[in-house]
Amino acid sequence: IAALYSGLSDADRAAIMRRFRSGDIWVLITTDILPRGVDFAGVNGIVNYDIPGSTATYVYRAGITGRAGREGGVAITLYTKDDIPFVKTITNVIALSER
Repeated sequence: IAALYSGLSDADRAAIMRRFRSGDIWVLITTDILPRGVDFAGVNGIVNYDIPGSTATYVYRAGITGRAGREGGVAITLYTKDDIPFVKTITNVIALSER
C-alpha cells in the first residue's frame, strides 16, 4: 500500500507510480494530484472516499478502470445525504453513456 499526495517530491511520486505499475504496490491511495492521462493497466476498481467536485472529475476517476476499451471495472463512491443531488447528476451521466 502506498499514498500519492502533493507533499511528496516529484522523485518520490515517480517511484511510487513505477512500483504501482510493476505490481510491487497493489493498493494506491491518491488525491486528485494523480495527473490526467496517466494510465495504469489492470486497475480493476477504485473507491471514491468522497464525492468529486465535478462530474468530469468523477468520470475521469471511474474511467481509470476502463482504459483502452477494458470493461468490467468497479467504482465505489462513498457519499452522504447532502451529496444526493450530485449523485443523481452522476447517475444521469452514467445512464446516458450506456445508450
